[in-house]
Amino acid sequence: MADIKPAIGYVRVNNPRAFTESERQRRNINAWAERTGHLMVGWVEDIWVPGTGGNEVALEELLTRVREGEASVIAVEEVHRISRHVDVVREWMGRVEQAGGRVEQAGREETG
Repeated sequence: MADIKPAIGYVRVNNPRAFTESERQRRNINAWAERTGHLMVGWVEDIWVPGTGGNEVALEELLTRVREGEASVIAVEEVHRISRHVDVVREWMGRVEQAGGRVEQAGREETG
C-alpha cells in the first residue's frame, strides 16, 4: 500500500454563489486527493476575497501549517484560485517552497 501524503486544501471565492462555489472546489480537491493518494488534513478558506489580492492572511496560515509539519502539499482547484495575477501566484508558490512545501493544482472534474 502506498504512503498517504497529507495535504491542506485552499479555497478562495469572491462571488454571490460563495457557498456552492466553495463546496464545488472542495469536492474537486477531494477527488484529486483520492486519485493521487493524498489525505486532506485541513482547509483554509477565503470567502469574499478578490482574486486580485487580499489573501495574505491565508498564505501566512498555510505557511505556518507547512512549517509545523501538518502537510507539505497545498492543494488548490486551479492556480487562479490563489490569484489572477501571475506574479502573486509565483510569490505564493515560492514562499510555500521556502517553507518546505509545494502547491499542487487539483483540476476541475465538476463544474456545477
